[in-house]
Amino acid sequence: MSHGKHAFEPWRHNLRRRNLFIGALAAATANAALPIVDLGLQVNVILCAALASLAAHHHRRAYARQHGQAVEAKYGQLAKDRLESDGYNVVLGQRLHSGGDVDLVARKDGIVAVVELKSFRYWGARGQDGRREKKAVEQVIRQQEALSAKATLIWLPMATPTLWQLIWGYSFGGQGVGVVRGGARHLSRAIRRKT
Repeated sequence: MSHGKHAFEPWRHNLRRRNLFIGALAAATANAALPIVDLGLQVNVILCAALASLAAHHHRRAYARQHGQAVEAKYGQLAKDRLESDGYNVVLGQRLHSGGDVDLVARKDGIVAVVELKSFRYWGARGQDGRREKKAVEQVIRQQEALSAKATLIWLPMATPTLWQLIWGYSFGGQGVGVVRGGARHLSRAIRRKT
């Protein structure tokens, strides 16, 4: 009997951790009510608050990753259909030997483009997003190196294109990485310009 390939669900790790912290929180709460190990009320309260905070963090993280994966599945297929109609050979979710995967790889005439699909609605507009944007650029650069790709793009299908992007096709995320906002048509245009 053969088992099918398991779906790539990185958010499950966060759910397991959340459940672990909820279990520890229940034990710490019980210990505060009926002291099994006398830690003192103040230490028990601090322990419960810390465990609740960790459980909430992992719950939010799992939700965000699950949402991102749903966006990748929906928009990845739309992009694949559009790019294949433009003559590209497209692979979604290509696994890398070094670990991780590339959301979309488009090949045409020996030229490779890698696309990292993100559910972000903003890029470069809010100061607090700088860290996640930097991580996205670093991620797509690693993918470019792993596949010897000519073009690297971060695609934000749920974001509104800027005026510059409407004229040029993409904006710049740093280190030669293009940032594409908008639908599959915008992505297709940016790939043509970058390759």
